Amino acid sequence: MKKIYITIVCLLPLLAMAQPTITQSDLPGPGTGWLSIKNSFSGAILPGGNNVTWDYSALTGTNDTTAFYSTAGSPLVATFPAATCAVVDHSNSKWQYYTVNSTGFYLNGGSNSPVLVFNPAWLYVPVPFTYNDTKQNEARFVYDTAFGGHNYREIYHISSHFVADGWGTLTIPSGTYSNVLREKVTDLQYDSILVDAGGGNYVFAQYAGAPSGQVTYRWIRHDPTTPVLLEIDADSLGTTAKKSSYLLSAFTVGVNDLKGTDNSLNVYPNPASTNVRFDLQESKNQTAVLKVYNSLGEEITSREVKGISYFELVVDKFASGIYYYSLISDSNKRSGKFSVAH
Repeated sequence: MKKIYITIVCLLPLLAMAQPTITQSDLPGPGTGWLSIKNSFSGAILPGGNNVTWDYSALTGTNDTTAFYSTAGSPLVATFPAATCAVVDHSNSKWQYYTVNSTGFYLNGGSNSPVLVFNPAWLYVPVPFTYNDTKQNEARFVYDTAFGGHNYREIYHISSHFVADGWGTLTIPSGTYSNVLREKVTDLQYDSILVDAGGGNYVFAQYAGAPSGQVTYRWIRHDPTTPVLLEIDADSLGTTAKKSSYLLSAFTVGVNDLKGTDNSLNVYPNPASTNVRFDLQESKNQTAVLKVYNSLGEEITSREVKGISYFELVVDKFASGIYYYSLISDSNKRSGKFSVAH
């Protein structure tokens, strides 16, 4: 009996490590946000395999934020009716729309010139997905234009091959994570150009350059708040890294709180980690005072902002959380909130 007990005890550390299967419940949705660190570096991609250890603890870079909102009230909701969440870049007011369903996490398209609509959608993470699984996805968008008196149609194709080539333990600067699945994605991208032969009858004309390929690695865990721990873009062979993005911390957002209250300013990035910028364009020629408060209602700072089109507040010493502001000018009072995430 003693021998059996000792054997079970010795096996406990091994039983704690389990080959992960990523499912729909692990994918992000409205209210989810994270702060990541992006950088460019060149180095060999660590190999995959069964219960392996990946050490990327030396990565550095600059801050970037991502937050998923409800599509309700967003500017392109009618264009992307099937989308389940949306991301906005507050610096340029551009939107991207995503769908989460029982087969994966997809990019539907977003703001551009013109608006880009992927049909079929571009798969980002397939589900269910586990070690040695494979998946194929075809995505494309169509762009119509006119030149030299002729109508042209460009079709942009993305053929993606997914393979779960490893699982194990990942170390990045923000911590060490076990039971992580790695997906390797090989994208082949090419353009075809069609010309209108009359009456909207488009016929193939040529391919727009040679097909291009890229390999991306993603380390994914069981946590819908921050499913992707690390993403590395590699060369077309998938052997040498070109750039990376890794998770620093997670935060939550109001699913419908796109920019604060109706009379709020354009404030970005939101959430912020080092600086937050207030767009004062409409009030720049008035005498105005900007006040910032913490969640307890205590005033953090007060600044006169007359004669400037924007103001940047340093928040690197602020604690992570929600902050409120008011801008009182000669003729108006505007208020809203922003968040800080380190």
